[in-house]
Amino acid sequence: MTTSIIINTAADAPHAKHVNSSGGVPYSWRAYALQNFILPAYIESSFIDEVIVAGHWHAGAGYRYLPVEAVHFNWADCIAQRQAGFEAAFGDTLIFQHDDHLLRLKERFVPAHFLAADVISPDRFTRARLVEGEPLNSGRADGYIDGHCAIYKREVIERCPWKDVPIQFTMDKAHTEQIKAACFRIHWSRVLKVQDVEYGATPWL
Repeated sequence: MTTSIIINTAADAPHAKHVNSSGGVPYSWRAYALQNFILPAYIESSFIDEVIVAGHWHAGAGYRYLPVEAVHFNWADCIAQRQAGFEAAFGDTLIFQHDDHLLRLKERFVPAHFLAADVISPDRFTRARLVEGEPLNSGRADGYIDGHCAIYKREVIERCPWKDVPIQFTMDKAHTEQIKAACFRIHWSRVLKVQDVEYGATPWL
């Protein structure tokens, strides 16, 4: 069972210096963590077979870069970026995430992880204020898959592709409804964790 991780980003785009994320800082600020921490962690991981960066970035060793031109010049471009990543990826398991998060992987995904689910939505947290960390919204309370980072069986995205997700800020809620309508099972994990590492942002707001 192979695993591909797809990271959507606009961190290297010309407009990234002038457009702020929902965390209140320029998208370009995400480049440092992506280059120095997020990508190296995934490239070196024995649990990930393929690393793809889709959007506005640059070529580099250990990952595949897919240029995807900006259309909306904001968060909405991530939908096309994720679709491009899906079409290029070979993994049986697909991890989609924004460029400001880091998934803590301690083991390879195997069929047993998906015995009771087709999608796994990790617990989300930040250390932006407290070294011991604090929880962030992960969609569990409202029953939707966290758009920041989630793990899917390939067949989920084949039947519910990103290109069919409405262009709306709550795109993760809309995609969740499509996935539920297709009768796929969702698990909100309390063990698998993803960290918001966006520099200078206020992710708890």
